[in-house]
Amino acid sequence: MTVQIRETRDSDARGAVAIAREVMPHLPVTVETFCHRRRTIPERARQLWLIAEQDGAVVGRAEAGLNWMAGTSTGFANVAVATGARGRGIGRALYERLDEHLRRLATTRVLTMFFETPAGVAFANARGFGEVRAEVLSAVDPWAVDLAPPPVDVVAAREIPPEQIHAVDETASRDVPMTESIDTMPYDEWLDLVWNFPTFTRDGSFAVVDGGRAVAVSLIFADLEGGRAANAFTGTLREYRGRGYAVAVKLASMRWAAANGITRIATTNDETNARMLAINRKLGYRPLGRMVEYLREDG
Repeated sequence: MTVQIRETRDSDARGAVAIAREVMPHLPVTVETFCHRRRTIPERARQLWLIAEQDGAVVGRAEAGLNWMAGTSTGFANVAVATGARGRGIGRALYERLDEHLRRLATTRVLTMFFETPAGVAFANARGFGEVRAEVLSAVDPWAVDLAPPPVDVVAAREIPPEQIHAVDETASRDVPMTESIDTMPYDEWLDLVWNFPTFTRDGSFAVVDGGRAVAVSLIFADLEGGRAANAFTGTLREYRGRGYAVAVKLASMRWAAANGITRIATTNDETNARMLAINRKLGYRPLGRMVEYLREDG
């Protein structure tokens, strides 16, 4: 049976999403989110999207490009193959096409991130990648949380100007451990990345407001049909930390999720982010595994 490697089309969305759900079941990925990403990724990312097709079915997907949010010459490459199609060289064929693209872009190094499995680690190591960072993947059933909220008022994101939500996201993100830091998050791009994202819920995301401005936020993506949600970002401005605001906004999101049929909320946090890991344990999140980030130096 011949496997065709070609560039992705919008009509491939359903098959590509099925693979994403298989390899990353914690994420609320939908056809709408897949198509939105393809439409809104900035041109400077120089992304290549590939599909592996066999007998009319999508059996693999891959993406590569520049790390546009960090504004560096670092590239990224991600490959995923359906479980039933592994062991046939499909992942290798997809990766080789991505590698050609990245070399044309003259990247100095390449990052990839995936749910840690022996096969995934072996694939990355065989291609010159080594682990540089890892995140704890954890999840919680919002119905199972029995925790009194801190004595602070929270407001749904829908009631707050998006500029304020963006300001907290951009500022607090600078303190999140990353291989490459994000110095700036242009507002118009943030709108596509978060505020206008198909699964972003303005009713289920919350903020603490002080002096007329948002100072802490919990932003979540939710697939109500699938009953899954994921924390997009939780952050508090430095001068307001230590007051329980992160617990307050995350708890508000969890209660909204439970009331709207969500049975699992997933999140990832850098293994060195002790403060947020402690908050999540308090809220009932339990580890599911590791999301590992691997780096290949090309310089």
